[in-house]
Amino acid sequence: MRALFGLVTSKDLFQYPHLYKLVHSDSCVFQLKSFIFIPVSYIICNILCLQEALSVINKATEELAINVADTQVDFLESQQQQDLLEEQEMYAEIRENHRQKEKSIKRWNTYIARTSNYSMLKVQLHSPS
Repeated sequence: MRALFGLVTSKDLFQYPHLYKLVHSDSCVFQLKSFIFIPVSYIICNILCLQEALSVINKATEELAINVADTQVDFLESQQQQDLLEEQEMYAEIRENHRQKEKSIKRWNTYIARTSNYSMLKVQLHSPS
């Protein structure tokens, strides 16, 4: 297999410090004035590794976002169900209170009718005809 080489200028070394470290990390220091050769296969391998890492991070982030969105939807649905249940319970309590009030009014009216009739009957019994 043939090694590929890329052309990197000394200007690139100042713009990209990692290239400077890469070139000067070998046991011998290259002292070329205008050009330094770096294997393109090495650069491509690093780029591919970075792309793969970014792809994995991107996929994990997307999955996390989907899980968070699903959890939020579940939470909202649960909250809506809870609100609906509380509303139904409140209306049931209002209906029960209204029913009790009507029942109490009906008993009161019945009591008034009985006592009124009794008073009338008593007056009628004691009055001389």
